[in-house]
Amino acid sequence: MQPFQLIIDCTTPDVLDALKTHCPAFARHVDQRLANDPSWQGSLYIQLEWAADWCNHLMRQQQDHWVKQTFALMSCAYLRADLTTKEAIDVGFVEHLFWQLPTAIKANYWPLCPPILQQLWVGFHGQHDWMR
Repeated sequence: MQPFQLIIDCTTPDVLDALKTHCPAFARHVDQRLANDPSWQGSLYIQLEWAADWCNHLMRQQQDHWVKQTFALMSCAYLRADLTTKEAIDVGFVEHLFWQLPTAIKANYWPLCPPILQQLWVGFHGQHDWMR
């Protein structure tokens, strides 16, 4: 997998808006989910969980560019965020990342996951053999 240039602006105060702006397919994904249940509008935790679901989907589809962009955006946003947003990224995004993916996919994408997201993930899920 090749190095990449971050094209998503992580300086915006709204990490979800940044992801939606630069990844229209993710924006459509969120719009569809909100159409099914509008009560989740404004829920950062739930929408970050959807971002993790989306990232997992991208890994299954081997969409390396967008996986890298999503990882970079989330790690950058986490490092710049206030405590509330950090907690939402940790609980909503990181805890759902790699959920129910085959071991081979997890092992392939783990090295691309930024260290801060890896640290948060291991803090919740623990170490696994596929991380080597």
